[in-house]
Amino acid sequence: MGSYLLPVYSFVSGNSVSTSSLIDAEILFPIVSLSVAVILFEGGLTLRIGELKGTANVVFRLVTLGVFVTWVLATWCAWWLFSLPLALAALLGAILTVSGPTVVGPLLRYVRPDARVGSLAKWEGIINDPIGAILAVVVFEAIRIGGLEEAVMAIVWGLVKTGLVGVSVGTTVGLVLVQLLKL
Repeated sequence: MGSYLLPVYSFVSGNSVSTSSLIDAEILFPIVSLSVAVILFEGGLTLRIGELKGTANVVFRLVTLGVFVTWVLATWCAWWLFSLPLALAALLGAILTVSGPTVVGPLLRYVRPDARVGSLAKWEGIINDPIGAILAVVVFEAIRIGGLEEAVMAIVWGLVKTGLVGVSVGTTVGLVLVQLLKL
């Protein structure tokens, strides 16, 4: 049997397989990032502004106050029930704030609530996904760096760099495409 089939055979046969034997660690992050982007993009395509009529305030409170309350309660439960260190409990709490479109969508198709409740749950699930992910990254960076202030600055600087590179590359590609289309 070829060595390239060994991880597949081992997985199919029920043996435990480490992720490093299935996929190279250097390519795992881009694959996960692309997968999350596709999920959020697909979820965003299903949103309709008209669905927010009468529920915008509720959605706003769910993705702000609701996320905060969920984070605090999940952190407290992880710390109290499982005796986790507070930093690790805060990270787990941040991760548990995410409900995401991949969870909410199938539930909505199965339960089929009325239009207002369905749109509320759909909007909350899709908007809450990146908010919870950012919260988890901030908490993780605070743990890794050793302080919340340094973590926030590192993330803000990373976002600024990403934005500058994205705008400059996007503008350049856009200008090149305009010139090519004029030909």
